[in-house]
Amino acid sequence: MSPPLGKWATRLPTPGEYHGTVYEDTGTVLVFDPPVRLQTTHFSPSSGLPDIPENHHTVEYFLDPTPAGTTVTITQGNNSSDDEVASSTATWQLVLGNLKEFLESAPGKNTLLGGNQGG
Repeated sequence: MSPPLGKWATRLPTPGEYHGTVYEDTGTVLVFDPPVRLQTTHFSPSSGLPDIPENHHTVEYFLDPTPAGTTVTITQGNNSSDDEVASSTATWQLVLGNLKEFLESAPGKNTLLGGNQGG
């Protein structure tokens, strides 16, 4: 059974901490097409901007099976500046690097598309 659309599948808001500052991000699921695509909105008050739709990002996650495994692609739209693009790119590269490291730490146990889901 698929999680309901309209809110994050786990919880809303999503708490976090960045450079010692606690925050709660929010978002809405726009497209949920497992196991290939997820598109959400995302707003973080750590941006310092007001919580209005014009300040929300759109984030898309794509999973593409390949002979060598799975390619994960993340795109983020509605960035306000080149500096924000650079900062977001660095953040997503870190996230993807951590995901790759985690998945490669236990081959066959952590798969993104099908197979054994942690057993």
